[in-house]
Parts: sequence; C-alpha cells; structure tokens
Amino acid sequence: MASLLGVGHTYSNCSAIQNLTSMIDLHERMSPFDVSILDEIDQCKKDIQTALLSILDGRPVRRPARTGRHPEPERLVEMPPLTFIAATTRPGKMMQDLLNRFLVFELESYKASELAEIAMLVARSEGKSIDDEAATLI
Repeated sequence: MASLLGVGHTYSNCSAIQNLTSMIDLHERMSPFDVSILDEIDQCKKDIQTALLSILDGRPVRRPARTGRHPEPERLVEMPPLTFIAATTRPGKMMQDLLNRFLVFELESYKASELAEIAMLVARSEGKSIDDEAATLI
C-alpha cells in the first residue's frame, strides 16, 4: 500500500529491536511521511516506547553515545514526520500515553466455519478439492 502511495516503508518486529540506538538508526534514515510498521509493539522496551512517543509528538529523540570501533557522542536527533502502523495482541502492556496516540482497531477472530470456508476457497483456487471435514481440520 505504501508503495502505491509513493512513500517508503519499513517493517520491524519490536522483539527484534535490541536497543534505542537501533530503533533510532532505523527511523532516522526514513523520508518524511514514510510508513513504519511495528509488529508486537508491546514488546518494545520502555525506552523505545518513550522515544516513539517523542517521535509521534514531533520532539527530537536523544540518541545514546556509541562506544567501540566507531564511537559517537550522545546527540539529539530530529526525526522526520512518519506514519506508524502498530500491531499488538496485548495493548495493556504498552505505555498508556503511547497507546493513546494510535487509532485502535480491535479485530475479531475468524469463526471455525469461516476458516473452513477460506480453506475450501484456497483449495479451489489451486485446482484442488477438499471435503468439509478436511477443511474444518485445516
């Protein structure tokens, strides 16, 4: 969808974002109005959620100093205005202030009969046929 709108996008599973520096590095390179998809946002550490709150509010983010082979001092980073899409099954584990910045859609699970119908449609689209019992097991 982002590509159709002519904007860039990135996908991140928050459990894979190790620290604040990696989150800032990911978003600092994005262009204004690009889309950042954050899956399992409830798994972001508190400092990352706090930084996301700052980005959403248009405030600069404090990037920690980097040590090692390529040291960098601590600095304030002005982030571009971005569009965030976040997903979670546990919104209660997010910082309330951050959760309040999102438009929340609660999705219902499929019923077993709907899943069986989807399985039959997929099988049919692939030139296969399955009976009702097999579709229900899938």
